[in-house]
Amino acid sequence: MGRAVTAATGVTAKAYITARINLEAKRLLARTDLPVSTIAEKLGFEEATNFSKFFKRETAVPPAEFRLQYQGLA
Repeated sequence: MGRAVTAATGVTAKAYITARINLEAKRLLARTDLPVSTIAEKLGFEEATNFSKFFKRETAVPPAEFRLQYQGLA
């Protein structure tokens, strides 16, 4: 399966999944008022802390800060 994903997308399966989770997290943070813990659960994280670490690693800002920055643009 990994080779098929790489052939179709040009990135590894892990990178593809990470990008999709990150995109959905950004969408939920920007377009809803759901608590970060609920978003974490929706995205399959058992602990909100793990989601927050993942999100910060991928975007360089914590989820709550991302939400504030995005809402400041609206």
